[in-house]
Amino acid sequence: MLAVFRNVLRRWVGTMGYDLVNRKTFGIDIMRDIVTLLQERKKYTVFDIGANKGDTSIEVAMSLANADIYSIEPDPATCKILKERTGAYPNIHVFNVGFGNENENRTLHVNKNSGGNSFLEVSPSINAYEGDWTVPVGTVNASIRTLDSFCTEHHIEAIDLVKIDTQGYEMLILNGGKQVIHASKTRLIYIEVLFVELYKKQSFFADIFTELEQRGFKLIGFYNRFYDQKKPHHLLWCDALFGSATLMEDMKNIQP
Repeated sequence: MLAVFRNVLRRWVGTMGYDLVNRKTFGIDIMRDIVTLLQERKKYTVFDIGANKGDTSIEVAMSLANADIYSIEPDPATCKILKERTGAYPNIHVFNVGFGNENENRTLHVNKNSGGNSFLEVSPSINAYEGDWTVPVGTVNASIRTLDSFCTEHHIEAIDLVKIDTQGYEMLILNGGKQVIHASKTRLIYIEVLFVELYKKQSFFADIFTELEQRGFKLIGFYNRFYDQKKPHHLLWCDALFGSATLMEDMKNIQP
């Protein structure tokens, strides 16, 4: 009887464009999945690369009380807001720097909405999408470090979670972290992946998937999916969660 009621309710909700889902299922709630997969530990090490104004850093701080969070943001103006918003969280460590494939200074392209800032120039095809994040307003000179050199300097030997949201610059960050972003040293990677061209010389999902698979990671799920609303619908970009081989083995004992 319960199953019949659930199916009737699901069809009714579906007429309004919604669906009933079990939130305990993997692939629905990213932070719940991260907490479940990492399991309880005395200490966590987390990187928020491309932290912007700190939404992810704050969410992780609230979800993983024992986490040391390295919040990385290259834009000085955005970093000032980041510091103000995260000031109440002593475990969030803010750095006004970008990550890439070598230690250098590089031009950061600033858009009207800082969520679109990138070390890459926007592609002409970005004009197909609306929003302040697509509108360039200037450039700033920013310092770039490699993740490997940063970890060496700060005596970080292993990472529980790396979040990367850098508007097409993801592959260069992975290339600068070949020592630490490996299944033997990093447990989870939460990364934005693009299926359409938004920035010149950007990385695409296929590039990231192939690279991480070669380093011993498996794709766990997609989150925050954005679709082209013009028919035929197709996936534009989303966030992907990858787990190390060791973590995936541990998942066999996890009950969603």
